[in-house]
Amino acid sequence: VEFWKAGEREGFNKILDICGIEKVFSNSKHPRKNLDEKRVLWVPFADQFFYPLDPSGLKGISNFLKDSLQDYQKEVVELSKKFNIEFSDLPSYLNFIDIVLKDYKKNKAVALKVASGYIRTLWFDEVDEDEASRIFIDGLKGKISEWKTYKKLQDFIARYIFLKAGELSLPVHFHTGFGASATLKNLDSNPLNLESIFSDMRFIKTNFVMLHAGYPFWDKLKPILEKRNAFVEFSAVNWFVYEDELEKILYEWLSYPGASEKVMFGSDAGAPVFFWIASKNSRKALYSALSKLIEKGIINEEKAILIAEKIIRGNAIKVHGLKN
Repeated sequence: VEFWKAGEREGFNKILDICGIEKVFSNSKHPRKNLDEKRVLWVPFADQFFYPLDPSGLKGISNFLKDSLQDYQKEVVELSKKFNIEFSDLPSYLNFIDIVLKDYKKNKAVALKVASGYIRTLWFDEVDEDEASRIFIDGLKGKISEWKTYKKLQDFIARYIFLKAGELSLPVHFHTGFGASATLKNLDSNPLNLESIFSDMRFIKTNFVMLHAGYPFWDKLKPILEKRNAFVEFSAVNWFVYEDELEKILYEWLSYPGASEKVMFGSDAGAPVFFWIASKNSRKALYSALSKLIEKGIINEEKAILIAEKIIRGNAIKVHGLKN
């Protein structure tokens, strides 16, 4: 919703009404005070917490990656000043994260967003806390030069946040699959990497949502959706691919037992026209996919209507604990 200026609350609501969209999730550093908080739900980013160290001493990484890490580290510094919290070791840093996440929840955040698939793999290894503590101290002293060493700390912090997100009833949204940056590596953002999290029973209380259908890896997601806390939405894909391909994606997913409880609509709209295209294409493709399932005798019309309501609206409400 970047395209709306302050004072255009009613205009934005009108766009949503025209497109038949009740609520949207908004990724931003702060809640959007100029828009209707009942319809524009805040989803702050969590990535900055993964990268607390000054990256200037890292070797063998691209300038783009170093710049991205620098930006994230600056955000950590800004947040520490905002909350008047200093950290000198890993326990104090984790305490800082706890305080900020609780503040997010207090300010009506409904989920957390992870966009790190743009710059690193979505595979998060399990790392011993003592090792992570040593890396953190060395990093504060500027003694970390290897990316693989820094990644261990990132993985530990990320897993800590995913656990805390479950305690706070904040689902975690992951950017998966394709993206706007030419530097994105699709194998890194492959949603199958998230099995490192989805298969760990310690995170069973945390709901995880794979954004953008994991495209082009959408056809690999059906068994992943068997994980009790794993969900998928198909934003961006619904205006990036033709309607017949979106129909194929939805049909293949819905042919898998139980998938109708795991799939949800999204738009990833950056301008009003994309809300319209996403909502129109999604409804047409979903209608066609469900019609095929009816023709094959897999479901009846009554069941198809129930599935459509879940995908367009109900599943997102349930996953995020929203009021119906």
